[in-house]
Amino acid sequence: MDNIMNQMGGGMGNGMFGGGNPFAGGMPNFGGMGNGLFGNPAAPAPATNPAPAPTPSQPKKGHEALTIKVLPVNTKQSTLYSSSSSVSKIFLKLKQLIVAADSSFLSEENIRILRELEKCLTNRVENPNFLLPSGCFRLIEKLRDLLPATEVFPVMDILRLLVLHPIAAEYFGNIGNDFMDSLIKDFILCENPPSGPAQWLSARVVCNLCGDEKAGKNMVHETRIDNLMEIVMSGFESSVKQMRHTAATISFNASLRCAGNSEVIMQLLSAVCHNLTSKELPDDVVFTLLMTLGRLVYKNQESVELADALGVNMESFMSSSSEKIKQAAKEVQLLLTTPAQ
Repeated sequence: MDNIMNQMGGGMGNGMFGGGNPFAGGMPNFGGMGNGLFGNPAAPAPATNPAPAPTPSQPKKGHEALTIKVLPVNTKQSTLYSSSSSVSKIFLKLKQLIVAADSSFLSEENIRILRELEKCLTNRVENPNFLLPSGCFRLIEKLRDLLPATEVFPVMDILRLLVLHPIAAEYFGNIGNDFMDSLIKDFILCENPPSGPAQWLSARVVCNLCGDEKAGKNMVHETRIDNLMEIVMSGFESSVKQMRHTAATISFNASLRCAGNSEVIMQLLSAVCHNLTSKELPDDVVFTLLMTLGRLVYKNQESVELADALGVNMESFMSSSSEKIKQAAKEVQLLLTTPAQ
């Protein structure tokens, strides 16, 4: 956290992201011939040792010897919810809700932050490492408390875009910052979510944090993994298609962050296998889960054996009308029937 504070204070002006403090307010030589032509002969070239024979490459074995074209088994690229039909409409709706809740909140300073943040998020594709508006993190936290729970969804929509910025992801995903933990508790895993959009947009904030390399490791931390798994499992139970799709994407992004953590891998693998084999899911969700399964079992014999014990059957997916599901299922089946190493 100190590192973030240092980056975002006065010393940030010369850094990668520019100045501004989001916390304010709350890359032909003939020399060798000598004189041999007209005088003394040139000195002989020094003797050289012959180059050692190249070591023959070892043949690939196990999963590495398989031809995998569809499953992203070696990728580090996450799947992010980064699109937005109109950033300006999100901010317009937010301002209307602020006025209805407490118009005095729109001070000159808060109006400045909102205006700068809207401009940054509008131009984020052309300038992803934009200058973070001073005070924007504190403003997001205050808005979450200001607005009624049923009306907080525009804040979550803005936050899912904001955490695509690495410094914002580091701040909101930090273990020492309980802001995300409170969002999960109050908007995603509560018995009666205040609104559908607030629930699945909050889940997409979680998903985008899992997609960031540093923040993602914090999201699968032992203090958060149980809640993350509950989001995934409850997401597949949801009747809301956005929530089901988000649950699958969280699974995939989390699979990128749990390398070497066998306990998290086993929990995630169990959730993926359970939902693949026990539910009727849309094609895009099935494909995402197959990609996740492929990543989890690749070169991991323990995962291969657990998937087998859980009774994962690729037969129905290999006869799917979707060509990409069919090919992904065939590759998963190859991984499950081939020793990992």
